[in-house]
Amino acid sequence: MADATPGGTWSSGTPGIAIVGSTGSVFGVTAGLATISYTLGSGCYATVVVTVNSTPPPITGSGTLCVGSTTTLTTGIPGYWSSGSPSIATVGFTTGLVTGIAPGTATISYSLGVGCSVSIVVTVNATPAPISGPSSVCAGSSITLISSGGGTWSTSSPVYGAVNPTTGVFTGISAGVTTISYALGTGCNAIYPVTVNPLPSAISGTASVCQGATTTLTDGGGGIWSSGSTGIATVGSSSGIVSGVSAGTSTITYTLGTGCFTTLPVTVNPLPAPIVGPTSICVGSSATLTDATPGGTWSLPSTGIITYSILSGFNYTGLSVGTAGVTYTLAATGCSASVTVTV
Repeated sequence: MADATPGGTWSSGTPGIAIVGSTGSVFGVTAGLATISYTLGSGCYATVVVTVNSTPPPITGSGTLCVGSTTTLTTGIPGYWSSGSPSIATVGFTTGLVTGIAPGTATISYSLGVGCSVSIVVTVNATPAPISGPSSVCAGSSITLISSGGGTWSTSSPVYGAVNPTTGVFTGISAGVTTISYALGTGCNAIYPVTVNPLPSAISGTASVCQGATTTLTDGGGGIWSSGSTGIATVGSSSGIVSGVSAGTSTITYTLGTGCFTTLPVTVNPLPAPIVGPTSICVGSSATLTDATPGGTWSLPSTGIITYSILSGFNYTGLSVGTAGVTYTLAATGCSASVTVTV
């Protein structure tokens, strides 16, 4: 404050509300009215009534947030919020809701209608780059997720899968959806939902078949069958019927629409060598059949057409006019060769 007449002295009538310095500078102590006087040596004086307005209480709430996130600041007296750097952080005029716009600092102020205000410096931290990578994986398989910024990976539901904290490699464990997080040291993070799809049930059925024969495999339904080596075995895409083509092993796969699959190696066993020897004789005559593959057993249905004995081969004698089927079966695989004998 000032007075045009020199030589006077300043004083406050209520120093508990406001005090005044020798130069006329007034300092508010508490809210209220104070009479400030300027007195000359003659005792004459002039006065002015000064109103000291309330200052808002200190601002409470978090002073840090991430780009794209929000935090709420509060104080106790009705007033109005403003941001000194709205390109870094904005604030709701009446709500105190602060939104991070870009990395940096912004001064957030809370003002009363009389102009008194308090402020807080808010720090906005950068967020990681958005997570990229596959959004689904089969149980038991792995995918690699990618972000940037030197953060740490984690998962919200370890029962569904595990993620390597440094590499971002996620391995599915059981069917479900989990949220993957990539967090920086500031606590700012990016999140990414990953679906873990179930595997088909284990393939059931006989895992071996003879060359030229078939066997049927089954699974839970809804999938497609395929063979890894169609030159060894083929399989009906919807039936699961495997046909042996040539000796060897082929991986049979059952794949669901999600791409998840289960496999079964199927062995195709070779047939014995063809049976050789006379297959047409007269009643009362005899002949011998042989097979070059060792380890087999000769057999024929019960019949009165021929009689036979097993010596170095299949020795048979014609009893009556007719035909009889003779079979040579390998003990190890059950694969067989057959001929029809005519008497």
